[in-house]
Amino acid sequence: MIKTLFENIETCSDQLYQCLSDERDALCNNQYETIMALAEKKQFLVAELDQLDQQRRQLSGSIDFAQFLSQSSPELNQAWQALRDKIQRCQQQNEVNGRMLNRRNQIAQETLNILTGRSNGDETTYGPGGKTNCSGPKLTDTQV
Repeated sequence: MIKTLFENIETCSDQLYQCLSDERDALCNNQYETIMALAEKKQFLVAELDQLDQQRRQLSGSIDFAQFLSQSSPELNQAWQALRDKIQRCQQQNEVNGRMLNRRNQIAQETLNILTGRSNGDETTYGPGGKTNCSGPKLTDTQV
């Protein structure tokens, strides 16, 4: 039972890593439709990993899973560590992709600010009377 669970976790984490690698490639190549499709696939795989993790926790009951495995067999303990390494690799790639997305968003916002004549600190704010304190776009015929 544990072996089958570990195989399922390994398959799912391998698929997730491939999805994250594809997402990184799509980000580098500005393939926005591909990024959206991969986001859905990624969400599905993460949900599946969560479900498999719940099954894993049920197996050990009230004791720590590492302790549970050490009582079972050293081979299972090694397999679990290898799975944790794969999942950590997925997490690291997801963080890299997230930083890439955030940077692209920042660049897009800066470009929009340039095109509309706003600076980063020129956000719309409201005074005590509820009226905006923003002078609006500095370029004529532009709207935000």
